[in-house]
Amino acid sequence: MAFDDKMQQAYERDYHTSGNRIGLGLIGATGLLSAISTLVLLGYIMWHSFLNKHRELPMVQGIRSFTHSALGVFLINLLLSDLIQGAAFSINFKWAADGNMYPSTACTAQGSVSQVGDLGSAIWSLAIAYYTFSLLFLFKKPPRWLTWSIFIIGWSIIIILPIIGPNGIENVKTRGPFYAISGAWCWVGDGYQLERFLYVYMWIFLSLGTSLVLYGLVYLRFSGHLVVENGKLVWNRSSGGWSFGSFITGVTSTSTHTRQSTVPRPPEITQTNGIGKHLKTISKRLMLYPLVYSIVTIPVAVCRIGTLAGWKPPFGLYIFAGITFSSSGVFHECCMLSN
Repeated sequence: MAFDDKMQQAYERDYHTSGNRIGLGLIGATGLLSAISTLVLLGYIMWHSFLNKHRELPMVQGIRSFTHSALGVFLINLLLSDLIQGAAFSINFKWAADGNMYPSTACTAQGSVSQVGDLGSAIWSLAIAYYTFSLLFLFKKPPRWLTWSIFIIGWSIIIILPIIGPNGIENVKTRGPFYAISGAWCWVGDGYQLERFLYVYMWIFLSLGTSLVLYGLVYLRFSGHLVVENGKLVWNRSSGGWSFGSFITGVTSTSTHTRQSTVPRPPEITQTNGIGKHLKTISKRLMLYPLVYSIVTIPVAVCRIGTLAGWKPPFGLYIFAGITFSSSGVFHECCMLSN
């Protein structure tokens, strides 16, 4: 029995309308903008980290210190994933120009490259959440071997999964091409619903859930709601409040300050040269990343989950989801530059 591409048939009429062609073009534009902005930021970071000869400048020292840390390496990997993802979505310019989407070399390229970027964003967001939690909540710097293990395993998963799909899982006759039309762009085809979940959405939900829990605990620790007494974490009812400002500026309550004075600090935070303090500040502000990640992934997750439940999302919703999803690199750059 030949595979029937329900996704292509369901939206075939929508591809030709002027409004939706503009929408497809907007997805390509946001993807291209995301890729370019990420490339510029990566170039800026690499210049100051390795090529700038004025290494005595505080800004250069701060960037060099950050990029040579595990947290900096994970963030650079996240930016690389944003670059790859943005490049994949820029292929939507072709679909906008053609007024159609169809299985082709361009579709396969977009699907496979998008898979690398999507999965990479989820994995490195999870790695950043873990490292920030370890540094700011546990006051413990993860060992170097663990950092290298995360790096190697992370990229192995990111590279191997897209290769296994078309070479080990694909069955064109019964399930269609592995990389095929998926709403308003190409990704894992409609005949591979389980693989869609295992390839990206499992990682997205794992990253979102874990990040929210870990960053929430970090916030409670620094806002004074969780304190250490006799080596145990206890709830502090006399804390000054839930404001984000208390997290950034420190705890103002006298009782909380007294309790937290016994908390051990890691060596990098107690350094007097300011580099440890700079890393700590960046780590705290990285709490914005799970919020941004939630914003850009929720629309596309709604579309995918709806499809699994038998609902046909409007093509306009797919376009909106594509625009938000493809702009993740831009949002990440804004978060980093605001630091």
